[in-house]
Amino acid sequence: MNPGHGQEKWPIAESGLSRRNFLTLTIASVSAFIGSALGVPLLGYILSPALKQARAEWTSLGVLSDFPIGIPRQVSFTRFRRDGWIESQENLSVWVWRKSEDEAIVYNGHCTHLGCAYSWATEGPHHDRFFCPCHDGVFDSEGRVVGGPPPRPLDRLESRVEAGELRIVYQDFHLGVPDKAAA
Repeated sequence: MNPGHGQEKWPIAESGLSRRNFLTLTIASVSAFIGSALGVPLLGYILSPALKQARAEWTSLGVLSDFPIGIPRQVSFTRFRRDGWIESQENLSVWVWRKSEDEAIVYNGHCTHLGCAYSWATEGPHHDRFFCPCHDGVFDSEGRVVGGPPPRPLDRLESRVEAGELRIVYQDFHLGVPDKAAA
């Protein structure tokens, strides 16, 4: 105790660190620790979508030899998607046109006009054409528009044959626009 002042003297104050400076330093250190403990995960959460690389998911459509040459065939499949804790199931379809022994073209199953489902016409006025009945969109086997309002050809999907199996990367595209752009 320091006589005459009525205050207790803090031993560290003699070395240049007052009680006020010590408390300020302690509070600043604790605040910085809490800020970084909360801020780093929050920053990671905010930036993760920008840093995440989209990876192609290859889906098997079956053995290539099961698809007849020159006759388009619709293939339906189910894709599972996970968004956080929620897993959803999508039922999708594509059209496979096998051009030769080792070449196949795979089209997205949606018309490029408004996204309606189309089919391969085997008879009638659109014989041997892809036909969308919603607005009379007509495409040839190469996917080119030959009639109706579709603004662009059918959307081709990335495909490959691996160990005799036809595999694709399914993707949807913006509808009703002349340029093919991923949705």
